[in-house]
Amino acid sequence: TEKEIAILASWIDRGAKGPDGAAPDPTKLVTPKIAVRGKLRQPIYAVAITPQGNRMATAMFRQVDVLATGDGARQHQLASERGNINNLSFDSSGDLLVAAGGEPGLVGEAQLWDLRTGKLVRSYLGHRDSLYAARLSPDGKLLATAGYDQKIKLWETESGKEDRKSTRLNS
Repeated sequence: TEKEIAILASWIDRGAKGPDGAAPDPTKLVTPKIAVRGKLRQPIYAVAITPQGNRMATAMFRQVDVLATGDGARQHQLASERGNINNLSFDSSGDLLVAAGGEPGLVGEAQLWDLRTGKLVRSYLGHRDSLYAARLSPDGKLLATAGYDQKIKLWETESGKEDRKSTRLNS
């Protein structure tokens, strides 16, 4: 309407300043929340089993369930803030779990979880798209991540610092 155009023109004439306050986190997709009316299906995107065979993890949208393989009892439900979790891997002890995923086109994230406590040890951000693989080195000192951005990165697990990266997977 003419009234709405006048409001926009006035805003532009005053310098078109944006809202005050902290800028939103560009690695988090901000979309309206729409309530689901029916039963929500939660597809599983990845599964991993410990080397000992006593635990299984299943990855879904923003969630990982850790179950006992014997009776299927849930041991932990781990939450992620970013998109689908596309890959899971356990360390050799079965006490640490890496979950890899992210928001397509925004950021890839790997999360390292301690299953003795159910707590997040560290989050590794640095890819520019979703992750599709993540694995700890046998000694647990390095984490390798690979994503849709066609990059492979190595991270120091303790400090969270990026150690090395490839330029492209196909070069």
